[in-house]
Amino acid sequence: MSAFLIKLIAIVAMTIDHLGATLIPLESFRIIGRITMPIMCYFIGEGYRHTHDVKKYLARLFIFAILSEIPFDLAMNGGQLFYPYSQNVFFTLFLGLLGIYLFEKYRQGIGGVAIVLCGAAASFLHTDYGFYGVLLIAGLYLWGESTRGLFLVLVGLNLLFYLGTVQMYSAFAFLPLALYSGERGPSLKYLFYVYYPLHLLVLFGLQRAVGLL
Repeated sequence: MSAFLIKLIAIVAMTIDHLGATLIPLESFRIIGRITMPIMCYFIGEGYRHTHDVKKYLARLFIFAILSEIPFDLAMNGGQLFYPYSQNVFFTLFLGLLGIYLFEKYRQGIGGVAIVLCGAAASFLHTDYGFYGVLLIAGLYLWGESTRGLFLVLVGLNLLFYLGTVQMYSAFAFLPLALYSGERGPSLKYLFYVYYPLHLLVLFGLQRAVGLL
């Protein structure tokens, strides 16, 4: 499976998940959506390996984190324009990428500490998936290229952080990621970046339309 196809699966799963969070409160929808975050985290590491300019990559994630925050709060936090106790996933992806960038830059010194500090920052800022998200990005970057490493990271972190919760189903992201061919597929670079805030605005509008907000 190409990167494009796996990302497309993640986008569909995310949309179903967010429908479950905002409009159709079915646990099955939330279970389906659990595979999205590990897929996004895996491709942050892939993006780091192949980017020509990591600083531009970091800037892009940060810009979309800012652009997505109001749509995220409107859709996911009761129609509020700003909710300080929950920040959108782009902030987590930004901190995860920053962590692996600093890890590689200072690999012979404080590289591992940098990842922990970025995770702590995610937890402090209440970003989506917090510390777990940053560690997942780092773990998949470091060990996710082998099938065994991919499995151990997905299962190990879920057991550590989410034993007995619906988030455990995110380990099923192993199935599409294990089929990754290494090929990029169609180059729609900004598809997820743009889709994320737009679909949140649509969900907010639908919530208003049916009287949930």
